Amino acid sequence: MPAQYANYTPEKEQIILDNLRITGNVTVACRKARISKDTFYKRCQNDPDLKRRKDEARMEGVANRVEDAEDMLFQLVQEKNPVAVLFTLKSHKRDTYGEHQRLEHTGKDGAPLTISFSERPDGPA
Repeated sequence: MPAQYANYTPEKEQIILDNLRITGNVTVACRKARISKDTFYKRCQNDPDLKRRKDEARMEGVANRVEDAEDMLFQLVQEKNPVAVLFTLKSHKRDTYGEHQRLEHTGKDGAPLTISFSERPDGPA
């Protein structure tokens, strides 16, 4: 085992993967195992299976964090938090509560817009 991996053990690798499933954050997971993020990423570069397991664990952790955020938002809506209520309405009822822009293009002095095409000197496009 190269010197830079002397502190890296299968147990610490498992700690990283377990924490990734919880947090979705490589930096936090590596800190829990007392392994540098750079060392972990180098190991992943040299081990496709570890990279795959890291990616899967991270995605699971991110999904868990999104679920936690949704739970917190729901709780805030239940508590009648006006910002949470507005955010939920704008996100889930965009047609009614979302912000809309309407752009109109007109010609000079409000006349209808006229578009003309001319032949290109090098032939049709």
